[in-house]
Amino acid sequence: MAAVTIIAILGLAAVAGLLIRAELKGWFNRSSSGHCSAASGKPAALPPELFLSNSSGPIVDSVIAARVVGAFWPIEEKALANDDRATTNLIESGPAAEYANAISCEDQILGVQSLRTVRPANAFFVYVSRQTVYPVRFLAEVDTTVYGKSPYNAPGTNPPAGTKFVEYLVFVKVAAQSAWKVVIDTGWAGGWSTDQPTWESPQATSGPPFNAPPPRPSWIDPRTVPQALASYWQHWVTTGNPAAEPQFVPGYWTSVHGAELKKNHQEELTRGVVDHTEYFVELDKDGTYQFAVYSGVDMECFTVRYRATLTAVHDGDKLHQNTRRDNYTVLLAPGQYSTIVASGLHQSCAMIAPSPNQPLYAGLGPGIGIVGGQGGDTLLTGSP
Repeated sequence: MAAVTIIAILGLAAVAGLLIRAELKGWFNRSSSGHCSAASGKPAALPPELFLSNSSGPIVDSVIAARVVGAFWPIEEKALANDDRATTNLIESGPAAEYANAISCEDQILGVQSLRTVRPANAFFVYVSRQTVYPVRFLAEVDTTVYGKSPYNAPGTNPPAGTKFVEYLVFVKVAAQSAWKVVIDTGWAGGWSTDQPTWESPQATSGPPFNAPPPRPSWIDPRTVPQALASYWQHWVTTGNPAAEPQFVPGYWTSVHGAELKKNHQEELTRGVVDHTEYFVELDKDGTYQFAVYSGVDMECFTVRYRATLTAVHDGDKLHQNTRRDNYTVLLAPGQYSTIVASGLHQSCAMIAPSPNQPLYAGLGPGIGIVGGQGGDTLLTGSP
């Protein structure tokens, strides 16, 4: 695996350049409606490339996948920058759509223009295994940048505008007549290097090559990894300490994020808020997606969800959401609440080595590496 990818796993450059939250904008346009209405407007016309598939043999190959990504990228970037949910709902689904729509709703509530901007796709690579029945999927890694207007890019902060961003996109096509949609959208900032593919063996002598089927590590069932990460984060928020024997390599979305969870809970208490957070997975709903990369490493992309129940430290006290909507996420209307429930998600990918004792990279201890965690609150409700 490329060294720069491991650096991202370690968290040295894994600032979440795509975590664009409307509450960070710091102001409220009084002419806005104050609520998020249903998606409206005329969606973009989808090009035929977003419906491509083979009518016989392998349904998708690397040539088709590359054409899909090339057509998808400019449409999605423009739609996100314009908070155009009518269009994003045609080309995204699942966790990717849920989170993208939440950001667009925040912008609509505040009456502001999105901080998301149209970014370049400087290069991209696709990972496609041989598949003959629907649904089919493939992975795209896109060389792009962080959002230039992101609040994370204020002077003196990291990463600055133009910083490289590796975007992981999981595409799924559920039937011959359906469009390709992105169901997982995550990534990391700080550099650009592709994950080396593991090729199908023997390789085809003609036509586009295929990646090997996703490996199945004998030492762990990959479908247990999402819950393991949920339990790892749960341990941090429940005890304030890391697990005694963590399965995961130290990194931004493991040890660093865990320490941030602890700090956030302590800060909540200082302002009179008790935060009871539950992390969980819904694999049947959100799915897991596996791909073969670097020497038998299993790259598994998935979603971890959370539900945070917030109450006041002292009985009888209320939690206050001000008119600027910056005490809590913008999705919560101003008012006084006895209880606030915040639901949200994180989209991640895990790197699972063939052996529990095999480091993902020389000089790094064994364990599962977690790359990316794009997400945040997608729904807030309050009880009077």
